[in-house]
Amino acid sequence: MSKVIVVTGANKSIGLAIVRQLLLKAPPNPRLKIYLCSRDSSRGQAALESLKGQEKGHEVVLGELDVGDESGESARRLKERLEKEDGKIDVLVSNAGVATSGPDFNREILDWTFAVNYHGTKKVIQTLLPLVEKAPEPRLVTVTSMAGFSGLIKDEKVRERFTKEDLTEEELETAIQEFKDAVSKGTWEKEGWPSSAYGMSKLSLNAYCFLLARKYPKISINTCCPGWVKTDMAPKGTKTPDQGAQTPVKLALDDLGGVTGKWWQDERVKPW
Repeated sequence: MSKVIVVTGANKSIGLAIVRQLLLKAPPNPRLKIYLCSRDSSRGQAALESLKGQEKGHEVVLGELDVGDESGESARRLKERLEKEDGKIDVLVSNAGVATSGPDFNREILDWTFAVNYHGTKKVIQTLLPLVEKAPEPRLVTVTSMAGFSGLIKDEKVRERFTKEDLTEEELETAIQEFKDAVSKGTWEKEGWPSSAYGMSKLSLNAYCFLLARKYPKISINTCCPGWVKTDMAPKGTKTPDQGAQTPVKLALDDLGGVTGKWWQDERVKPW
């Protein structure tokens, strides 16, 4: 039976590099079946074609997935397909994300960023996690960012709302909503919140994955930063996408010695 790996946001940049590096580094057995997921099917097909000849006995198929679909229908359709064709997901690599290119910060930009980086990603994880649970050695790998480091929040009491050991999903959602409300009122700085939509979306995603790791101890759940990779979102980045893919690929394939609920960078655990 094939080892099924789902990679979101995989039609370009780091996501495509993750698929490419999985093919390069995975042993021939077990055979991989990788779902290269893309919101745009034509771009996904082009990415699939770029990998021709690199499969090394593994299989790469196109998976249509719009992480920003607020209804969750896109994720449900992918789940139904996976249930029918494979019955499980061995590794879910949640990579898709967005970022604005300018310095502007307001509620509109905040909502747009969170829609994909947190709420949409969370919905995809929640939808697909039951299939991950069915795998013999299940893993969830989430690509976040050093921008989502907990130190982004300078106010200790506000930071504690995201980092405390017994954080619940309800408490996390409440904190996120209060951040959004503070931005709408223009009081976020006075209340101890940072002026970063991208950073807070990734920080929130880290917090969510860490509470999932406590809730699902049988699943290896880790988050990672690929580094400052040269992409559309970071044209001045210093790493190539293939270099950025190294840590998420390690988390997907290597023996981690049971480590879960941690934040990784440069292929090792780092303080969050």
